Amino acid sequence: MGFLITYSNDPSGEYFEIREGRHVIGAGVDTDITLKGDKNVSSEHSILLFRRGLFLIRDNLSTNGTFVNGEEIVGDVSLNNYDKIKMGDTQFTLIIIEPPNENTQ
Repeated sequence: MGFLITYSNDPSGEYFEIREGRHVIGAGVDTDITLKGDKNVSSEHSILLFRRGLFLIRDNLSTNGTFVNGEEIVGDVSLNNYDKIKMGDTQFTLIIIEPPNENTQ
């Protein structure tokens, strides 16, 4: 699992839990992660996928693009711990929580 953390829209911070599956990010009311107040985010801006321990993000034909670590993405992009994701005026940091290693229990 993981978390998207942002301080862009709320100075005290916001976080969004990412569990296995597909997560639509955008300004629309039917999104899984709704970015209220960011006028530069499309209604369904990006799609974040988490499957089998891998995090992938893709831009969903948004007006202003999706960026990972400052680079505009095209197609599916694999994400790593602490990657910076920017869409509109919102910047997220991805925090990945690894399951415990059976050998260290």
